[in-house]
Amino acid sequence: MSDAPTVLAVWTRIVADDLRLHRKDATGLFAKAGINLRTANRDDARIPLKSQAHLLEISARELGDDCYGLHLSSKVEIRDADALGYIGLASPTLGEALASLERYARVFNQGARIKLLTDNDTAIVELNSVDPSILQQRQQMEFSAGLLVHAYRVFTGRNITPIEVGFIHDRRGGQRELTRLFGCKVAYLQRQARIVLKLKDLNIPIATADNRLLKILLAHCEAVLRDQGTYDEGLLPKVERKVLDLLPQGRARAKVIAAQLGISDRTLTRRLFGLGISFDGIVDRLRHQLALKYVTGSDLSLTQVAFLLGYASQPAFSLAFKRWTGRPPSDVRTA
Repeated sequence: MSDAPTVLAVWTRIVADDLRLHRKDATGLFAKAGINLRTANRDDARIPLKSQAHLLEISARELGDDCYGLHLSSKVEIRDADALGYIGLASPTLGEALASLERYARVFNQGARIKLLTDNDTAIVELNSVDPSILQQRQQMEFSAGLLVHAYRVFTGRNITPIEVGFIHDRRGGQRELTRLFGCKVAYLQRQARIVLKLKDLNIPIATADNRLLKILLAHCEAVLRDQGTYDEGLLPKVERKVLDLLPQGRARAKVIAAQLGISDRTLTRRLFGLGISFDGIVDRLRHQLALKYVTGSDLSLTQVAFLLGYASQPAFSLAFKRWTGRPPSDVRTA
C-alpha cells in the first residue's frame, strides 16, 4: 500500500456531474485537486483521500454551496460503495451492519477508522482518519458523516435521526442547514468527530438481510485487508496507549515506544506503514484530540495543557493548536 491512503473514486464521478451541470471546468478543477478525471472514471479507480477532500472544498467554492459535502452525501447510491454497501444491506440489524463497517471501512477508504461504542442508552460512532489533517477538512468530514447517516436510513428503510453529530472542525455559517439535514443538534470544535445514536436503533432489522451473501462479502473483505496489509491492527491500540502514557513525560518517541514493545524503531515504523499510518501522525492526532478536550472542557491553564501534551513551551503548543484548528487556543477557550 502506498504511503498516502486512497479511496475508491466512485463519489468523485458525481462531483464531476455536478460541476458539468453548472457549466464548470470539471477536468481543470479535478486537476487542481490532483486528480486525473479520466483516470477517476475508470472502474475500481482509487485516488488519494487528501485529493478527494481537496476536490470537495474546491467544488463547494465553485458551486457556491458551503454545505456541498453534506448535500452530496444525501444523493449518492449506497450500493456504489463496493462491498460495503451490500454488507450493510445483507446484515440482519443496523448494529451488525455498523460492526462490519467498523472493521471493513478501510476496504473502501484506506484512511478511514471507525469505532462503534456504547454508553448507557446511546451508541457512538467515532470517525477518525490515519491522516489527522483530514479531520479538519470540513466538506470531507461532513460528507463522511452525512454518508453514514444516509446509509443507516437506506439499510433500515427508516428515517433514523441521530441524537447529536459532532465535528472537530469549526463552522461559521450554514449551521441551520446541517441541523435540518441531520435532524439533530450539530456541535463543532469537539475533541472527537462522532455520530450519537439511540442504542435501541442498533436493533432495527434490515429487510434485505441475506446471511449467505453476507458470509461471501465478509470473506472478500478479509482478503482485501490481507492484501492491503491492514489485516492485523493489534499494534495500533498498543502504540496509542503508550503515546498517551508518555506524552506528559515528554518521552512519546518512536524509539522509546518501540523498546517498550520489544521491537526496533525501524520495525515499528515499517509495521505502522503497513497499516497506512505514521508514528508522527499518531502522536499528532492524539495531541489534537486531547488539546480540544483540555482547552474546551477543563480549567487547566494553557501552560499546563502544553506540559500534558509533551510540548516544551506554551508557544510551541499554541502554534500546533492553530495549525489544527486555524485559531489560537485562547480564542477557542473564550468563544
